[in-house]
Amino acid sequence: MTSKNLILLISCFLFFGGMTMAEMALRFILMNRSVGSIIPRMRKERNVLTNTARSDGNGLSAELHQELRKHRWDRKKPTVWSQ
Repeated sequence: MTSKNLILLISCFLFFGGMTMAEMALRFILMNRSVGSIIPRMRKERNVLTNTARSDGNGLSAELHQELRKHRWDRKKPTVWSQ
C-alpha cells in the first residue's frame, strides 16, 4: 500500500469514526496491554482535557485496530533514546 493510499484510508476512518488523528493515535497506543501510561502533549488546558478524555477505556474498534496494526513501524535497530 502506498503512503497516499494509507493517508486516504486513515482519513476515511477518521471521518467515519469522528476521531482526530491525535485521538486515534492515543487510543491505538492505549490498546496495547503492556502500556500502563502515556505522556501526551500538555501545552494548553484544552490539550490536557482532550487527552485525558481519551483514557476513558473505549479503545478503537477491533476492525480499525487490526487495520492500523498492518502499518505500524517496527524498528530493526531501536535508538538509544527509545530504550
